[in-house]
Amino acid sequence: MRLSSLLLLIAAALPISAFAAEPTPRQLSQFTVRDPTRGIEWLRCAAGQTWNGTTCAGEPRLFSYDEATRAAALASAELGGRWRLPSREELESLLCAPCGVPQIDTRTFPHSPAATFWSSTTSWYSSTQHWSVNFRTGIASGRNPPGMRHHVRLVREAPAK
Repeated sequence: MRLSSLLLLIAAALPISAFAAEPTPRQLSQFTVRDPTRGIEWLRCAAGQTWNGTTCAGEPRLFSYDEATRAAALASAELGGRWRLPSREELESLLCAPCGVPQIDTRTFPHSPAATFWSSTTSWYSSTQHWSVNFRTGIASGRNPPGMRHHVRLVREAPAK
């Protein structure tokens, strides 16, 4: 599978406000962005969008929780590394209230939907539910059964330089 078709299925992003230092111009020209504070790397486009070298093109898709974990496995196989759903804390680190709606840095994560994204963190309400983060409201919710459909951002441990 070609990278462009893979990124149509998967992809993700991250805001400058969460970084210890702003991403470099080189990082902003690539389809991934590193968070040096957390030692992770994000895909810049939401799953369903494609990085075209300048921005995220296409429409982000909605996924059930099982589909979201399969998208992460596909990204791992196609892109290398161990792509995964972010934890609630990692996903909340992308929130940027001063950025307006969506509450994410759209320079770093262009065309990001003002919508809810899955996290890998299991809810304390029920072991079958997971936390999500809403980038319209900035609110996290732990009441998301696996059949609900949300957007997906993928992250991995940052590879050694």
